[in-house]
Amino acid sequence: MNFVQPLVRIGRLVPLAAVLAACSTQSGSPEAGEAPSVTPTTAPGGSASGSGGSPVAMGQGQGQDQRKSVIIEESLREAEQALELRLWSDAARVAGQVLDLDPSNDRARNILFTAQDLLGGQKPSVGRQTEDRIRASRVAQERDHDRARREMLSGDAAVEAGKFGDAIEAFQRGLLVLQYSVHFQPGGELERTLEGKLADAQRARVRADADADDRRRAASRAQLEEEEGRLRIQRQARVKRLLDAANMDFQLNNFSASLRNLNMALAEDPTNANARALQELASRARHDQSVDLLRQDWKAEWAKTFDDLRTLDVPQTDTIKYDMARWAEVASRGPISFTPPEEMESPEERAIQNKLRTTSLDHRFADAPVADWAKYYGTVTEVTFAVSPDVLAMDPEATTLRDFSLPNRTVEQALNVIRELSGVHWKIDAGMVRLVTAEKAGGRMYLGHYQVSDLVRGVADKPGRELKLSVPGEDFLGGFDDGEEPRPTVVDTAKLDQMIRDNVAAGSWDGGDASLTIQKDAHRPPHPRDAHQDPQAAQRPAPGGRDPRRHRGPLPEGRGQLPRRCRRGLPRPGRSGRWWHPRPRPRQPERVPFRRLRPAAADQPGRAGHRRHRHRAGHVLR
Repeated sequence: MNFVQPLVRIGRLVPLAAVLAACSTQSGSPEAGEAPSVTPTTAPGGSASGSGGSPVAMGQGQGQDQRKSVIIEESLREAEQALELRLWSDAARVAGQVLDLDPSNDRARNILFTAQDLLGGQKPSVGRQTEDRIRASRVAQERDHDRARREMLSGDAAVEAGKFGDAIEAFQRGLLVLQYSVHFQPGGELERTLEGKLADAQRARVRADADADDRRRAASRAQLEEEEGRLRIQRQARVKRLLDAANMDFQLNNFSASLRNLNMALAEDPTNANARALQELASRARHDQSVDLLRQDWKAEWAKTFDDLRTLDVPQTDTIKYDMARWAEVASRGPISFTPPEEMESPEERAIQNKLRTTSLDHRFADAPVADWAKYYGTVTEVTFAVSPDVLAMDPEATTLRDFSLPNRTVEQALNVIRELSGVHWKIDAGMVRLVTAEKAGGRMYLGHYQVSDLVRGVADKPGRELKLSVPGEDFLGGFDDGEEPRPTVVDTAKLDQMIRDNVAAGSWDGGDASLTIQKDAHRPPHPRDAHQDPQAAQRPAPGGRDPRRHRGPLPEGRGQLPRRCRRGLPRPGRSGRWWHPRPRPRQPERVPFRRLRPAAADQPGRAGHRRHRHRAGHVLR
């Protein structure tokens, strides 16, 4: 600090008390800090003046403590510098004055003893040392009391400001200073004062908290009442607006809209008597209005009905005209067509199939396991051949081609021959040719639609009950042969299912994804394309052979396996090479010829007159 000047000036010593008095702004206030003043001019009790309890006085006291500490530190440095300059008397005087300000300062005491020894003087006596220690103890006791009083003053200031929490903390700190002091004596006046003020501050805080809760409760209640009042006013205004709208609609005979507004008003205010009375009136009025409207509609419909009847009684004079353009369009329509299986295949699969069908070569293998001849075919066709683990697990004797020789044939034909010889099947899947076993040889499933009438044709009539009367002597004569045809074979759904499974791609219906479904006279079998081509092959004549539809004996292996009556109406090749479904032709019902009985004669008693009967008509799958 700038106002602190060195205490040693060429042998002249400035008293520390004068410097401290010059720096102090209030000589009557107690000195606070680590080393309070114990000079005769300062009261030992350190009683506070009238303005000591104010925050300004407290700030001034703290500033004085800081200034005194700085002065003591500067004086000690001056005394040490005087010892270095061998100014023993100056060092002793400065150290003595520092001890007057702070008797417990060991640093100043050591400097004083050193200077006295160097000056050749006597060391302090035991009495002097005891007196110094008593004085230091008293100074420490006064320092603790002063700190406790400062905390008490801080608590009083906080109580006056309404900060009861800060006041309680200040009083508790003052009690802790006294209780942890080595000079503490229980039951002192200062301790009792602090305890009383602490209890008062705690009770004041409780009262303040209760008052704050009451104020918050009152404010919240007032806010709720204000909000309820605002909502009540809004609800009343809304109900009034709905009632006005309902009244206006009622006057305009719009009773439905009036009831709707009244229902909304009653939802807002269920106890509104005017709204409830108007609702009952509007409900009755709407009912009466609905009855009147219905009566008018009934009269209008009744009159319209009789007008239509009078119009129907007028004879027709114009000819009936048909839309010839529409009938021409209908007559030119073709049958329903489905997506051909070729369009369901991917371009890669079609390319692989075309490669197998167009690559022709001579097939000769002396001794080739399945892996070798599969690799060979993959090389010549530039198509990947994959051998499944199931094929590798088969008997090597069965899958190895020994002395296999086949003239110029396509790879597809050769693979089919190898399938018959070794049991190794093949299919195109995922852009490659897979060699699999018979259980996993099923290819992609195609859903085909076939009408049951294309496979089985129904008959219009069926035999009825036998109504012929017995004739005396008929058994002896051997009876009468009417030449009736035998009863047709009845084909039901179960028999048709079994017939298709036995004749079309036999053995491929067990296991896998192949199935057979007959729904609403339609046959929908999801099956590989070869199975769909099998019924179609039954309709095509064999190359260089007879038409299987005209073949009376058993058909060759692989040609139409369905019975003749089941192959009627199957798709047939047209002139353009595409397959078409023939339309079912109307068939005349088969009638059982009437049984004509000869008239009764005198030589033939018991004969009845001409009697005949007709068999009942019905529908039988034939």
